[in-house]
Formats: sequence, C-alpha cells, structure tokens
Amino acid sequence: MKTNLVILAYLLLSISSCNDKEILPDEYHNVNQKSSSFKAFKIQMSFTHDPIELTVELVDSLAIIEGDIIVGTEEDFEQAGLAGIIGVGKLWEKATIPYEIQEGHSKKIEINKAIDYINLNTNLNIVPRSNEIDYVYFAKSEGCSSWVGKQGYKQNINIGKCSYGSIIHEILHASGFYHEQSRTDRDKYISIEFSNIKEKSRHNFKRYVDRGYSGNDIDEYDYNSIMHYRDKAFSINGKKTISLKVPPATSATIVGQRNGMSKTDIKTINMVYDVK
Repeated sequence: MKTNLVILAYLLLSISSCNDKEILPDEYHNVNQKSSSFKAFKIQMSFTHDPIELTVELVDSLAIIEGDIIVGTEEDFEQAGLAGIIGVGKLWEKATIPYEIQEGHSKKIEINKAIDYINLNTNLNIVPRSNEIDYVYFAKSEGCSSWVGKQGYKQNINIGKCSYGSIIHEILHASGFYHEQSRTDRDKYISIEFSNIKEKSRHNFKRYVDRGYSGNDIDEYDYNSIMHYRDKAFSINGKKTISLKVPPATSATIVGQRNGMSKTDIKTINMVYDVK
C-alpha cells in the first residue's frame, strides 16, 4: 500500500510538472530557457510620437520582446534606458535585402528555400551579399529571433530550432513586419486569456502596433498571417491563450499557421515594398 501511494504521489508530481511547462511560441530566442531577467523600459517606436513602456527579456546580452523580436542590447538599455525599434523609414532600398549565411549552418537548405519562396511571391528581392554595407546574416543559434526592419550594417537573423515557416517569419521581421496579434485593434478580433499565461510572460501580449506594420492601409485582421502567434503560445496549462471572437472569425478559423504567407501577408508586403 505504501509503495502504491509513493507511485501515485510520483505520478501526480509528474502531471503537475508537465502542466507547469510553458508552451513556447514557434519563434523564441531563449528556446532552452537560459537564465534571463525581465525589465520595463521606455522604447521609442518609429510610429509613435512618444516612447512607450514595454517589458523586455534580457538574455544573451540582448533585449527581446514577444519571444523573438530584438529591440536592442542590454548595454543600450542599461546606459540610456531607451532604445529604438525600427519601422517606417527603415525599409530596405529598392526592396533589396543582401544576405549571408554563416558557414556550416545546419539550416542552410531551409533558409535558401524560404528565401526563394519570398522572392517568388513578393516584391522583395533577397540576394547574396557582394560588398554591401547593410545586410542580414543568418547566424547559427539555439532559437529564432530577428530585429525588425533595416538596422544598418550587419544584422543577425538567428536561426536554430526553427521550421521552414518560422524562417519565413523571421525574414519578414527583418523586412519590417511585426506580430499580427500586437495590433492596437486586435481586441475586436481575439481575446487574450491572461489566466492561462504566466505573469512574467504576459508582457508578450501587449498591443502597440498599427495593423501589423506601421503606415499600411490594410484594415483586415489576418488570422491566417504567418506573423500571428498560435492559439496556445505561452500557455502554462495547455489551454488556449488566444481565443477567437466569432464573428468575425468562424468555427473553422485557425491562427498561427506556419505553412507559408497568407494572401494578406503577400498583399501587405507588396504594398509596402511597391517597386513600380
């Protein structure tokens, strides 16, 4: 009887431990849950008149929001208490993004496949770097992360445990696009279930961006965007952290797909990078 009770206690503890394991989003810089700290800083968004306060995760000497968006270095924040996140005015000239892939990268095939897919379906022209000063560098990493928009000089797109769809996602960040669920109008379309999210992770669901990209004229909320979180991102109990409002969603609506760009993704990219 005593042995059975011990086994039962062990099983209950195991179940409890599983329930406490956070479901990370598809793209996450700190994938192996390295030691990190969380601090609130004022961040100057290029599409806002005044800095807004966002909580950043400080890890690997980088300041990260929403799991995979790099907004500066820890040194930037500690010294100045303010960093800029790139948006309007920091697009890639002539829609051309030079790139390099770190030698021996295990994801080279998937990276090239993602580049070919974006080049084929959008106005973006992602080309091997020759001698350009400003370019993206696909770096070996454990997780996935990127800066948003052109930063100037060499900027990393960190690719580790990333699927083909997640690589597309990170390239679109580097092109200047944010997460769809961060839209200021998102509460008309989805509800964030904060009770299913760890308190320390709730900052990842802040609203701050106008329509996924600052300055576009597309009002349609894109549930199918490759830039949208899945519905259990950051869940601590296996329950949904994002529920859909029906209407405008339907019972068949799926969010967070990573198969490829949605029609609206492509439309938005081609409108922002209008090379006519």
